[in-house]
Amino acid sequence: MILRHWLSLAGFGALFFISSLRAANVAGDLVFTMDIPHGLSAAAVSTAVRNAALARDYTIKDAGPDHLVFNQVHHGYDANFTAVFDPKVVKLYSDSYKINGSGVRTEKVVPKKWVQNLKMDITANLDEAPGAGIVGEMALYRDVPAGPGLSQVHDAVRAAAVNREYNITEDKPDRIVLKLVHNFFEANFIVVFDTNSVRLYSDSYEINGDTHVHTRPAVPDRWVKDLDEDITDNLDKAAAMEKTK
Repeated sequence: MILRHWLSLAGFGALFFISSLRAANVAGDLVFTMDIPHGLSAAAVSTAVRNAALARDYTIKDAGPDHLVFNQVHHGYDANFTAVFDPKVVKLYSDSYKINGSGVRTEKVVPKKWVQNLKMDITANLDEAPGAGIVGEMALYRDVPAGPGLSQVHDAVRAAAVNREYNITEDKPDRIVLKLVHNFFEANFIVVFDTNSVRLYSDSYEINGDTHVHTRPAVPDRWVKDLDEDITDNLDKAAAMEKTK
C-alpha cells in the first residue's frame, strides 16, 4: 500500500527569535524533531509543513515565517499543534486533549497516530520538495531506533539491498538508489534516510517478461516488505550494539 499524502532562517538572530518563540508562545510538549534536507529554501520548508497539515484537514490558526499553528477537532480529540522551523530542523509541539460529546476537554493527551501521520507527511513533503531529487511515491516509512548514527543507518540500508541482490546505482551518505529487474517487475527505489527515519520511494513498473517493456506502473509490495524486514533487523542490531558501548 502506498503511503502518504511529506523556513529555513539564517544566522544568530533567527535562532534567538525561535528560542523566544518557544519560550513565550509555543504551548505543549515537543513530540518530534526532524532534519531539513540540505539546500531547501525557506519557502519549500514552509510549504512542506503547511501542505501536510492541510492534507490531513487541519485548520491553520496562525502562520509566520518560522512557525505554523494548526488545529483539528475530530473523533474525540481536540488536537492543537505548533510546528517551528529553524535552519536545520522542524519541531512539532502538541497541546492536545480528549474531549467528551459536548466538546469539553477531559484530559491532556498526545494523539500518537495523528502525530505519526504528520511526521510521515512532512518528511515526505521535504523529501519531494523542488531540488530534493526524489522520483516516485513513498512506499515505506520506518522509524530509526535510538542509538545508530547516520553511517550506521546507511550501512543497514546498504546491507539489506545487497542481501536482496539489488543493483546499487547511487550511493550517498543519506540516500541509496536501487534497481532490480526480475520476473515481471522493474523495481526502481530511492531510499532516503537520516537518524530519525528511513523512507523508500518507488518508481517501479510491471514489465513484459520477454521484452522488459513497461506495461504499467506498480509497486512490488512483497519486495518492499522484504527490504523493510531486512532494514529493520539491521537497525535493531545496530541499536543493540550501541547500548552495549
